[in-house]
Amino acid sequence: MLKLENINVTLNGSPILENLNATIHSGDVIMIIGPNGTGKSTLFNAISGRLTPQSGRIIINDQDITPLSELQRTKFIARLFQDPKMNTVDNLSVHENIVLAMLKNATVRPKKISSQLPDEVMDLLSLVNGSVDKLLKRPMGGLSGGQRQMVALMMATITPPQMLLLDEPTAALDPIATKKMLSFSIPFIEKHKITTLFITHDLEFAKTLGNRLWIMKDKTIKHDLGPEKQSLSIGDLNELLH
Repeated sequence: MLKLENINVTLNGSPILENLNATIHSGDVIMIIGPNGTGKSTLFNAISGRLTPQSGRIIINDQDITPLSELQRTKFIARLFQDPKMNTVDNLSVHENIVLAMLKNATVRPKKISSQLPDEVMDLLSLVNGSVDKLLKRPMGGLSGGQRQMVALMMATITPPQMLLLDEPTAALDPIATKKMLSFSIPFIEKHKITTLFITHDLEFAKTLGNRLWIMKDKTIKHDLGPEKQSLSIGDLNELLH
């Protein structure tokens, strides 16, 4: 469980988040929408440790993680950015990128990693490209945006995190790559019951994916909807947004 208690963030003298409170239960998949500038990515920055709120607490499983650095939080929080280039290392091979992801798991010995790619990882890689052996040898920078995002998601969840932050992961993808990315990611997230926050601008995704929907407005979470979100029309969502 993650709790956000009275989170306040001010950047360059302007308040971005004000008295934001929320409880996220284990296994929740929460879609997040809101106009530009409403603090969605800022909220992710606060949760991941990229910035420190001026006040408030962030608690995971009764542990106050507010004082922890971004690096310390990577042990239990994974984040996927909208720009595929921010999630991987261009000049390393796909295999080397995966090795780096596996090194976050201190129980795995580095000298054994190259021969310990789990079967599930190999299965997921086959969805990216049918020839896994060739894919592993390719430089990450040579993959398409959609392929990179799918590999990056697999890397982020190779050891399932307590919390997964998806910051518009399909924003830079074309419709075909977006569909493939979602068909790849959502079943994996649900299978492993990974608690997930998913920022999107696609209202159809927002109403159909996940079990909850946050609508951010006025520097906070204005609406927190459950299963009833699926009965809303796109027009209804637009009214709540504005």
